[in-house]
Amino acid sequence: MKYNQLISSIQSNIKSIICAEGINAPAVTPFTEIILKSKTPNNLFQSYQGKSKIIPVSETKWENSFNIDSSSINWENTYKNIISSTIDTTLRSFQYKIVIRIIPTNKMLFKFQYVSSSLCTFCNANIETIEHLFWECP
Repeated sequence: MKYNQLISSIQSNIKSIICAEGINAPAVTPFTEIILKSKTPNNLFQSYQGKSKIIPVSETKWENSFNIDSSSINWENTYKNIISSTIDTTLRSFQYKIVIRIIPTNKMLFKFQYVSSSLCTFCNANIETIEHLFWECP
């Protein structure tokens, strides 16, 4: 795609001079034709390269914080359950934010200096993390 952007940015009169000099663009390969015709070229390209799936950091953090084996959780079903559990988009968004660990807790807000303390808003006894807020806080 970068190559095509570069070629299309060259003015046509310069292209004609380059072609007249005998410098030609490389031939389009069958793989290039497949990518250009594909509706999802990124997925096609990744599968062609044989790249493995990139594991999100949030999945690893959940597994580490609860001492869970990575093979015991089906993350694909976890993400699908967010969609199938409710039709309310606000709840879906909230559940997704919990799963990918982007709920703004006092621990994170204190690090960014938005609040004066990293302690839990409700119990004021422990540092407010997602785990504490939803599982441990009395």
